[in-house]
Amino acid sequence: MAATAAAVAARGGLKRYHLAYQSAGRTPEPWIGPELGEMIRELAAAGARSALVAPIGFVCDHTEVLFDIDVQAAALAREAGIGLRRTESLNASPLFIELLASLVEHAVGSRQTADGRGR
Repeated sequence: MAATAAAVAARGGLKRYHLAYQSAGRTPEPWIGPELGEMIRELAAAGARSALVAPIGFVCDHTEVLFDIDVQAAALAREAGIGLRRTESLNASPLFIELLASLVEHAVGSRQTADGRGR
């Protein structure tokens, strides 16, 4: 996640960013942090007026995005006096679907049968 976050920040021309996680998985391993709510409180305490959340681990809207960020984190941000926005998810973006299709076509095309024809 750290490498992806750094790449997204660099691509977006961001000079500073923070990495946080919005929900813990249901596994016995300790959860890596920091937690998004904790980060929002820290940013507000440091004088930040707004924050943009980019849930880079997810490509579509679902519970961990729509509830954890749009409801819970947004409420916490309001309480802390900080504005919070979230980047739009890719969902069924035509460009994203086109990219996925080209990846599948490439993967299928690269698998050849013994007689040289694609499967």
